[in-house]
Amino acid sequence: MSNPHDKYVSYRGLTPGQMVSGVKHGQSSSGFRATVVKADAGSVVLNVFGTHEETYPSDALFVVKMSDDEFQAKYRKRAKEVMSALCNRLASYEIGYHEMWNSWLDIDPYEMAANCDRHNLKVLGYCQDIPYKAAMFSGEHLDIGICVEGEDGDKFWCHYKSDWLRQTFDVFHEIAPENSPWAGKGTNAGD
Repeated sequence: MSNPHDKYVSYRGLTPGQMVSGVKHGQSSSGFRATVVKADAGSVVLNVFGTHEETYPSDALFVVKMSDDEFQAKYRKRAKEVMSALCNRLASYEIGYHEMWNSWLDIDPYEMAANCDRHNLKVLGYCQDIPYKAAMFSGEHLDIGICVEGEDGDKFWCHYKSDWLRQTFDVFHEIAPENSPWAGKGTNAGD
């Protein structure tokens, strides 16, 4: 189960028509797309890939998608840590090397927290003393770097846009630290 939006549930957490993306029973697990046909104390019947039905014992665990509320509850503490870290201004000598791999970045701090957890990264802060870059597809002006530290202690940074941080702090103000350098500043429509 590598998707941070997924969770394991027993047969009690399943309802007919619900999507399931995998099963774990004993020491084995498998991933697939299926729809719950029946779930009770005797067994769970799934329509797998829309082609055939498979029956599983009721003591198996099934992979289903979390609700938005469950996802935010799970990552709330880490999202607050991300928001706090994004307030740390770092000097260029503190941010490590430039990295192109940026799939951990997200404008949503809950998503960024989940991505960082999945890749064992910790957000350290931002740096304005980086070379500017135009985004590859949109042409947007990327004017800051966001720095993280990996579990091995290596620090690296990726290009980001300060307006995206302002938007993050405007939208997710309820988990932002007080006196944030990004809060309440709006965005520059001319960028």
